[in-house]
Amino acid sequence: MKKIIPIFLFVFVALSANATLQINAPKTSAPVIDGKLEDACWQQTEWKTNFTILNKTKVLAAQQTRFKTVHDNNFLYIAVEFDEPNINGLKAQATKRDGKVYHDDCVEIFVDANRDKSSYKHFCFNSIDTVYDEERRQGGHVGTVLWNSADVKNASTKQQNKWLMEISIPFVELGINGKTTWGMNVTRNRQASGKAQFSTFVPLTGGFQEPANFADLNLKDADLSKFSWDVKAPYDLRTVSMNGEKVLTGKTFITNKTGKFCFVKWIASLASGGEQIQTFALDNNLGKEYSFAVPVGENGSTILTM
Repeated sequence: MKKIIPIFLFVFVALSANATLQINAPKTSAPVIDGKLEDACWQQTEWKTNFTILNKTKVLAAQQTRFKTVHDNNFLYIAVEFDEPNINGLKAQATKRDGKVYHDDCVEIFVDANRDKSSYKHFCFNSIDTVYDEERRQGGHVGTVLWNSADVKNASTKQQNKWLMEISIPFVELGINGKTTWGMNVTRNRQASGKAQFSTFVPLTGGFQEPANFADLNLKDADLSKFSWDVKAPYDLRTVSMNGEKVLTGKTFITNKTGKFCFVKWIASLASGGEQIQTFALDNNLGKEYSFAVPVGENGSTILTM
């Protein structure tokens, strides 16, 4: 008789990395999002800088950008400082949500919270605090601006030779899967000189939409359990015959603890057999029992993956 060894891996699907670059985000209290960068939390981590020109990976941008990151288990907070000798020349034409902010003087933030190096969230913020945000998939090749982060906030201020910005991005919107090392990049579009200049924290060629090359964002002391899916170990496991084929049947109970309504693709498969794919939707804090039936395939030991 075939021996079934249950090993459980929950696969969630919602409709090469530069490992040498590290970004640390210590756990701290929330800053006031006012663009002044005066909160004590910003003293707990270091500036990241040395932005290089896009497509010129060894050439530092003449007008440098610096940023810091912290978190409080609910939001990712980012402080940004932009060197700007022509502060009165800042371009800021986009005034509506999801307008062409990327054509203005702006910062772009890329966050891959499930660290799959393919899907991520993309944000742009200009100097008058207009927001552009979108969801990107398939390595950045497919995106939708219809996705909006409901509670994202930013604020900026101007000084004599620089401008500042503070940003808060809610964890609940990012598709967290429990990992505390994410992918991240910060880039800048500078228009104040009259000619577009593009610089990036992670040296890149071709364009900014390169999740495989994002830096590691390390969320220090983070507890992301409240943004997870609770998947019970399968029970009522049986090997039966269906239509002349051996099939492993069983049940599991899945609870949505991500903090928001989600669509899910759930895959149950056997290493030496077939697979069963189900799609469903669950609201936050709701759970449901699901049954599965997977063809067994060859005789011998095998592994059940969910």
